Amino acid sequence: IGPHFAKKIVAKFGMRVFEVIEQNPRELLKIPQFGKQRLQMVMDSWEEQKMAREAVLFLQEQGVGLAK
Repeated sequence: IGPHFAKKIVAKFGMRVFEVIEQNPRELLKIPQFGKQRLQMVMDSWEEQKMAREAVLFLQEQGVGLAK
């Protein structure tokens, strides 16, 4: 979505950003100029990255760190 809208999202939702995207993504439509097409892009990207996030969390729970 780019840095411009990323800043707007964080400004609007603060620490709740990930919660909003995961649980109630339509809240993003409250941001001016954030339309349905952009919302769909965010939701698609969030879903695509979901498996990677879950894998990282699993590895961390098992005590495996990520290489730098």
